[in-house]
Amino acid sequence: MTLHHLGLDAGQRERADLEHLLARAGHLVVAAGQVVRLAGTHVVGTDERHWAGALELVGDRPDAGLVDRLAAQLPASVVLLPGGADGGAREAATQLRDRSAGRLVQFPGQDRLVGTVPADDVPRLSAVEQVVGLAGTATVGAALQTRGFVRPELSGGRIVLLVRPFVEDGTVAPFETEHPTPCCAAHDPRPVPGTAPVGG
Repeated sequence: MTLHHLGLDAGQRERADLEHLLARAGHLVVAAGQVVRLAGTHVVGTDERHWAGALELVGDRPDAGLVDRLAAQLPASVVLLPGGADGGAREAATQLRDRSAGRLVQFPGQDRLVGTVPADDVPRLSAVEQVVGLAGTATVGAALQTRGFVRPELSGGRIVLLVRPFVEDGTVAPFETEHPTPCCAAHDPRPVPGTAPVGG
């Protein structure tokens, strides 16, 4: 399987805005005859932290004009690895390629992770390679209540799904919720643009 990585950076401060941009980019890429395997959101930058996106494409390398067409139709800088200038788009594409940071909004098997599924079956059903319980949460033999919202993380070269206890019978749920409350948002371990890590 030949993979190619495309980064997009519009300097967005809100992750929801980036997800809309990724959806538009995905439609344009598919219309150009490419297959999108993964779509990720990534925190990038040094002085000005913000969100940037990346797409993983499967198949023949896109033609040289695709990057130019995307840059003309989207309010974003666009990079196709290994080329392109340094910046947020390149950083996002590299994170996705290396599975080093970020989270996925599109991945193979996403449509199978609906309702309640055995946590042990998640790697068989999808591109998720490992289910990881936060704070010692047991996952072996547990039921995973997806709540219709599954966003795996990229970490250590792998695609992992972070879960937490959901109910007392041992059922677990993805750590990230579609509409987090302020309390839960305050405990989110991922970096948020414009904020410093707890204890940092």
